[in-house]
Amino acid sequence: MSTDKVQHMNSTSTKDTFVPYSVDDAVVETNRGKIFTKDVLELLTSNPNKWYAVSESFIPKEQREVILSKRSVYYTAGKNVQRKFGNIDYKVKGGVENVQNQMSNGFDYTKELHAVRLYARWTVE
Repeated sequence: MSTDKVQHMNSTSTKDTFVPYSVDDAVVETNRGKIFTKDVLELLTSNPNKWYAVSESFIPKEQREVILSKRSVYYTAGKNVQRKFGNIDYKVKGGVENVQNQMSNGFDYTKELHAVRLYARWTVE
């Protein structure tokens, strides 16, 4: 959310009381970062009982707070879609992986990153 769309905190709240304020429609209508898009749900429903990696992130392993935050985002997304549809299973997995990149001069190098993945499947009995 950009700072120009939100009023300054001092003008909307005091130490003990929050005062509601209006925002542009664009602030609430953004769909930034949605994981279970229409296409993902269509893929899952078209292939019942098959697991798919629906999102993944590679984070420097030293950034523990970022890793935990991403795991939390994935758990929340999985739990929300499971509540909505009921027959979706999800798992969040992660671990250190060697990721190979290529520099602009053409040389390859390997870097250890922490991968966090969200897996999901549409279950049918």
